[in-house]
Amino acid sequence: MVEPREIKRIISESNVQYLLVQFTDVLGQLKGIEVGGSRIDQVLFESLALDASAIVGRFRSKEVDGRLRPDLDTFAVLPFMDGGFRGARMIADLAQADGKPDGNCPRQVLRDIARKVSAKGLDVLIAPEVEFFIFRRNGNGEPTLNTHDVSGYLDFAPDEPGQAFRRDVVSALEKFGVAVRHAHHEIAPGQHELGLMPMSPLECADAIVTLRYVAKALAKDHGLIATFMPKPRFELAGSGLHLELTARSNGEDVFSFERGRLSVVAQHFIGGLLEHADGMCLLLNPLVNSYKRLVPGHEAPTHVYWSYSNVEPYVRVPHRSDGPTAIEVRAPDPSCNPYLSIAAVLAAGLDGVERKIAPGEPIDKDIQRLSGREAGRLRVQPLPANL
Repeated sequence: MVEPREIKRIISESNVQYLLVQFTDVLGQLKGIEVGGSRIDQVLFESLALDASAIVGRFRSKEVDGRLRPDLDTFAVLPFMDGGFRGARMIADLAQADGKPDGNCPRQVLRDIARKVSAKGLDVLIAPEVEFFIFRRNGNGEPTLNTHDVSGYLDFAPDEPGQAFRRDVVSALEKFGVAVRHAHHEIAPGQHELGLMPMSPLECADAIVTLRYVAKALAKDHGLIATFMPKPRFELAGSGLHLELTARSNGEDVFSFERGRLSVVAQHFIGGLLEHADGMCLLLNPLVNSYKRLVPGHEAPTHVYWSYSNVEPYVRVPHRSDGPTAIEVRAPDPSCNPYLSIAAVLAAGLDGVERKIAPGEPIDKDIQRLSGREAGRLRVQPLPANL
């Protein structure tokens, strides 16, 4: 854990003038309170009071005092200036007025589920792949639906305008301590993907929140607008938030193949994901717009099944010659609350392991061409078509 005195040293040496204490409400919206230089020391040692009745969640119907407890491990100096001022940020937990953890806090929900998974001897790491769009602004600075390029998947030309933006985002994320595995142009014009390195569940959710914050801030500096809306333009591919999970127990890969078949633990974990797929849509796909992405033809899942090679499954197991075996959950979109979504994925997988839920056989056929009889035999069900 980072010590307060180390944070105070960095603040002094970096000439930090304000501290941004951020948190996420149940809808996944990033909130924050700015604290001036004279109060930074106090915030490092004490929680910050706020009116919790104004936060979306179970408090909305009454006046309730709450507190924000900053997580010192999330401290970072902002890599960009805001109006000439240098700032720093920390992510906080929402706590009750007496400082006790609050069940309304998405970080606390995820922390509790992650502990249950760990108590079962599973050390889960998650590597997210976050897709988003960048659009131009008009002469008045207002957002438009005009993409900033006409490039396609993995296009990499010297004059491709998204390159400079992606590099700025990657550089900023690394200053936040977020390690980026890859960054590239996605399928649609103006669409980009950043893949992050494997992290613990809480670190992963924090990193996704940080990525969304950084991308939006830097897009503004570039005269653009970044959006994590799942389907901003009907005719283009939508944006997903793929979660790649690996798991170890006592240092051993527990999702690995055994005699040519996926391990029993991995199969049961997938079984739990499929069992709870419909219910999880409320968290993984929380917007009316989310279901405009979950349609055939754009590599987004439309049915509940798992596969090794299909591009539209709910769960995919990538072929790998090295590294631990991974389970990729392809349903989430980047508008979701990452804390609650990752918590749901872990809880569903854990339920599958505990109840030994069989996932059925993997399906590597074109799901859109299955006959009704064959779909019934394979127990393939469609995902919900709307919110």
